[in-house]
This record gives sequence, structure tokens and C-alpha cells, in this order.
Amino acid sequence: MGITSFMAYWNNFVWPVMTITSPELYQVQQYLAAFRGERSSELGLLMAGSACAALPIIIIFLIFQRQIIANIKMAGLK
Repeated sequence: MGITSFMAYWNNFVWPVMTITSPELYQVQQYLAAFRGERSSELGLLMAGSACAALPIIIIFLIFQRQIIANIKMAGLK
């Protein structure tokens, strides 16, 4: 459950946009949205930032793949 919660909160966008007003407290997705607004023509940099933002989730999934799949199977059986 902790792994799934981390993955959900890492990709959360709406709640931090509504609650965080200080740029020093922005999350990764908020920085990417701000970067997209400022430099909409530099798609290569935006894609590089998106890949860097997805990297922790990919690493966590690869490490805990067996447990994640087992939890999905158990949720489907109930």
C-alpha cells in the first residue's frame, strides 16, 4: 500500500496546484507545468524533464515489481 501511495502522490498535480503558492515548495509536476508555460517551443527540454520526473517511479516499480503485481492479483480476487 505504501508503494502505491507513493506512486499516486508523486504524480499528483491538482491538489498541490490548489494548495501551494510559493515557488520554493513546488513539486516536480508543477515545475514542468511552469516550464511549459514559459518556454512552450522547447519541447526537447520538456520531454527530458518529464523523463527525469518519471525515473523514480520506474525505478521503484522495477524494484518492487513482484509485490505490486501480487497486490493487484489479491485485489482482483476479493
